[in-house]
Amino acid sequence: MADKNPIMIEAGIKAAKTRKGRHAQKKAHATYVNSKIFTKWNLSKKRFKSITFESKKGFEYKGIVDLVAIRRNNRNPDKLEIILFQMKGGNAKITEAEIKRLKKAVNSLKISWNIATKKGKTVQFYKKLSSFGYELILKPVKFYKQDNGRVIRKANCDVDLTFYAMRDKDLFNRAIFLTGDGDFEVLFKYFILQKKEVVVIANGKRTAREIRILMGPNFTPIKSLQSVIRYRNKKG
Repeated sequence: MADKNPIMIEAGIKAAKTRKGRHAQKKAHATYVNSKIFTKWNLSKKRFKSITFESKKGFEYKGIVDLVAIRRNNRNPDKLEIILFQMKGGNAKITEAEIKRLKKAVNSLKISWNIATKKGKTVQFYKKLSSFGYELILKPVKFYKQDNGRVIRKANCDVDLTFYAMRDKDLFNRAIFLTGDGDFEVLFKYFILQKKEVVVIANGKRTAREIRILMGPNFTPIKSLQSVIRYRNKKG
């Protein structure tokens, strides 16, 4: 009797291991889902709100934290309690390494504060811009308290502006930027090399020298634009 082909035997073993691995993965995922549902239900009875971290397909997140639970203290409404969870189910055991990672995650928590507000006039302005056909991408303002007690506001959007400009670069031949930040020089140069018209409107005193030189006649101080608008309003 002829021996079986060793290549076919090896392929069969690999296929069997793959099926076994997939079955184990599905079982582990089902255990994770059940554990998550039970934990969230149990937390809700204790007035906790919970947030889970999962992949787009609903599988476990790579980090050590699978769920974050938060609740407000009844006696002191300004006091919040936060708990970080890792989901465990079935016969899964807790390891020392996982405990260390959870403790490290607690110590690495970054907590800041912000104030969300929108004045009526600002909202009307946004609506007006939208009615003109503009796509508005709003950046929330963050408030930071300094050591001296002073509160500063920041809304850095350099990366956002560059991202959207590059994303839509094939949709326009002319771009108007309201910034004099020298960091945008490389972006403006790229668009100019691509034969696109670039116009910059900014505060003359705060505009970087390299931007003014690069733009030449395509740079407009915002004060001069303001006087043109006032003149047209008087005529109208």
